[in-house]
Amino acid sequence: MPDTSPLITAGGHMRLKIAMPVIAATAALTAGGLTVTPASAAPAAPAASTQAKATCQTWSDGVTAGVSCNTSRKYYAWAKCRNGSTVYGARKKNRKWSYAYCSSVGSSVSTYGYRWV
Repeated sequence: MPDTSPLITAGGHMRLKIAMPVIAATAALTAGGLTVTPASAAPAAPAASTQAKATCQTWSDGVTAGVSCNTSRKYYAWAKCRNGSTVYGARKKNRKWSYAYCSSVGSSVSTYGYRWV
């Protein structure tokens, strides 16, 4: 009866008696100039729960709103001012601060946040 126990044990160790023939066959094919990748070895996209998430820090002093995010993706701050205007900060990335100034329209911050570019 063939051995049907898992390739990876509960302790996270690979079972060599199954893995070694696979490794040897792959090495022989690669040495001969042929590379074969089984479908099970194809890289899969990471699950949403394992993808790195950018974290952002927001700030306001009442007349200015700011944001800084730890990502290479561009973002900017926005603020809705009490006089009805909406102001926007410069596009930034990599933990740089983007500031939206309600003071530039003679008002103060009502709500604020950030958007990705």
